[in-house]
Amino acid sequence: MPQVEALPSKAAFGILLVPVAKKLLVSPKFADHQALLSTITFSEQIAVSDRQAIIQAAVTQAPEATRHSQFALGKWIVSCAKEHPEDLKNAVLPILDTLDPKQVHGLESVAGFTLKVFPGCSFAEIQNQSDEEMDEIEYSTPNESESDPWSSLPTELSNPSFFTISPEHNSILDAFATTAKSVSEMKLETLLSSDLLTQSPVSIPSFYARVWTTLSYPVRARTIALDHFILHLKDKAPTSDFQGFIPHLIIAISDLSKDVRDAGANALTALHETYPTTSKVTVVGLADLYHDESAGLKWLSTAEVKWLLGNVILPKLAECQLDCNYITRLLGGVLNGAGKKGKKEQYFLTRFVV
Repeated sequence: MPQVEALPSKAAFGILLVPVAKKLLVSPKFADHQALLSTITFSEQIAVSDRQAIIQAAVTQAPEATRHSQFALGKWIVSCAKEHPEDLKNAVLPILDTLDPKQVHGLESVAGFTLKVFPGCSFAEIQNQSDEEMDEIEYSTPNESESDPWSSLPTELSNPSFFTISPEHNSILDAFATTAKSVSEMKLETLLSSDLLTQSPVSIPSFYARVWTTLSYPVRARTIALDHFILHLKDKAPTSDFQGFIPHLIIAISDLSKDVRDAGANALTALHETYPTTSKVTVVGLADLYHDESAGLKWLSTAEVKWLLGNVILPKLAECQLDCNYITRLLGGVLNGAGKKGKKEQYFLTRFVV
């Protein structure tokens, strides 16, 4: 990012960054490059027209993107709405005529703002109107009551882990599942960034795991939880060890829903890719994931987790995505084939899964 700001303050140099920004938007790892995209988009080296072109590309792509990319794009658009509302508004207005109702609804759902377009009012006509007449198109972010559906929820948790069954935990989980139906990233972020879920390292990941392992919740809510878990993994790597959530991810890839299995496979891949290579890390949930049972849990070394993920599960992820019963047969073979190498892994699986 420092290299971006080091460019000469001339539009000719800024325009070179536009193709870079558009490549970031379609990158499978866009979630890792949101800060870089913001630096490019709102750099002084970018002309206003180029800034609008980048924002327009994000806006038109978001409703049609894959689920995981959609959440990352939605999060970036939300940040634009909060930090650069006029830039976002000025970029969206010129392309409203090109968006069909489905795209507009998708954009509103992903970004959490409202666009109201009145019949017979094109952007060309808007350009010729006076300021008093500009209310033909309304752009607004949700009001306070709409953006804070969590005001009636508990202000603190009696136990940080969501694997503690209590009315207060269930009320938060149910609120998330209900809100997830609308795919309003802004509303979800309001909850997920609250002090309620950030007081302990175990709260957020156990929250996601409870959602995706609860079959009564909608498929969309469970896939959203898995997608956000991936973002959490990448945000906390490489200082945190999330091996305690491998059993819950195994549940995800044995789900009856293909969408949930796909999201679970992505999460296992992300866990393997971001898994720390040093033993000097914090094992999340070591003492408080299961309040009454943590003392008896046996945790694996870094090498053992790498073996379990890289040698046993990941090579067969495609089969797991196609067949919800495959992971059961796979792990059954590991447990039955007791050899000197793998005893600890087998104990781990027996303790958590069986």
